[in-house]
Amino acid sequence: MTSDNSIENSGSVFSKDDIVKLGIIALIFLAFNAGYYALSYPESRIQFDSPSYIEPAEMLVNEFKYESVLRLPGYPLLIAGAMAITNNYVAAVIVIQIGLTLCAGVFAVMIGNYYLQKISWPLFLLVLFNSAVMPYNHTILPDVLFMVLFLGYLLFLIKTVKDKSLWNALWCGVFAGLMTLTRGNGYYLSLLTPLLIMVCYIGEFKNIGFKKVAIKPVIFLIVFAAVISPWLAFNYKTKGTLSVNTSEYMDQSVIQVLVGVDRLGKGATFFEAFDSVREKAAEIKASETGEYVDPKTIDGDYLVSHGREIFFMHPKKDNAKAILIATGLFYFDPGYKPIANQLKIECLHLDNSVFGGRWTVGRFFKTLFSSSSLPLILDVGLIGFIVLLRILAVVGFFACFKGKDWQLLMFAGVTVLYFTVTTGLVAYARYRVAIEPVLLILAVMGATYCKDTWQKTRAIDAKFKHANNTDINA
Repeated sequence: MTSDNSIENSGSVFSKDDIVKLGIIALIFLAFNAGYYALSYPESRIQFDSPSYIEPAEMLVNEFKYESVLRLPGYPLLIAGAMAITNNYVAAVIVIQIGLTLCAGVFAVMIGNYYLQKISWPLFLLVLFNSAVMPYNHTILPDVLFMVLFLGYLLFLIKTVKDKSLWNALWCGVFAGLMTLTRGNGYYLSLLTPLLIMVCYIGEFKNIGFKKVAIKPVIFLIVFAAVISPWLAFNYKTKGTLSVNTSEYMDQSVIQVLVGVDRLGKGATFFEAFDSVREKAAEIKASETGEYVDPKTIDGDYLVSHGREIFFMHPKKDNAKAILIATGLFYFDPGYKPIANQLKIECLHLDNSVFGGRWTVGRFFKTLFSSSSLPLILDVGLIGFIVLLRILAVVGFFACFKGKDWQLLMFAGVTVLYFTVTTGLVAYARYRVAIEPVLLILAVMGATYCKDTWQKTRAIDAKFKHANNTDINA
């Protein structure tokens, strides 16, 4: 039941007071981004990977055909749409991405409200003003689009298992398909979805027949397949394969992990780590042929085909160190450096000169306690805030376990673990953008749990003191 002063939206209840607060936060967010856009370098909006999305978009607009070795069509289609509207497509894409971030905030609140009321405005605020997300509102990269599609998928996945309506499974399939067409790792998560639906649906509705359990996963799969089928057909026609991701994309992902492990385990630069990986591959090839192999002749296919062997050629200590650092950077990098690099405020820039040389974990902590550098202080402050949020997320996870919110535990656990495994070893904070709202939902739930526990403790203490005073007076 909802009161006259609230609006029910697909299972999530928003009071008029909540709507006013969310509206005010949204207006502040829009004003903030207008200022951010004015202060940022125009050149910073095009990053190293941006041309690989822009070029196929230009081909779509000019030649009405698609061609890309690495990129899926989702984000280039968005750019192409902006190009069709205006010559200043970069500004148009940024405006769209700011709007998408607002949608992501609404989706996050709707997800959170399924499990805990009264978290609307703090969660909305944290999602919109998240330092890991902020720079990618103003960059031609697909992270913001992927985030909102992932949250839409997660929202309708929750609706699918909580509501008997079949429309939710349909929309879950639509978002899963669009997510898959935007970034490659969305595909494998989508393949896990029918199993998640069946397990959670059985848990939500006891003693339900097999047909009713199976129908939603079937609807999901049919819609998901329908959304991605044009892309599969295109790949089959042009490359003779029905795969979603190109072999080049998969190869690049494996090489990124191998180079990342070498780079983080030894503290090397990217190019030093890449050379080291090729040297290891050359050793393997030399052992096969019995002849010397020049590392420069090693190609990507050979690196990928021998990736497992190369990985285990590292000392176990280096592998463990690399995995630990990669996980730390994935979860705790606040995204300050991309923000500083985008802004025209020189005193905010954080570069290696602050650390007296190449960035390493040891040098960072050594500099931390000896430097009065403003950018370092800001970066450390953000790191401290991120650490607090992560601690609260752990508390929120515990609160879900204690409250037997098994669905949220499963959805949060599976998605966070999935993205950690598939992109965490690359150690880029921007690959965390999609799951950041999920971590924030858990953090706000953790903060609410701490607040409620504190209030209950104080109430018990007050009752105990009152009882003692009554006994004494008696």
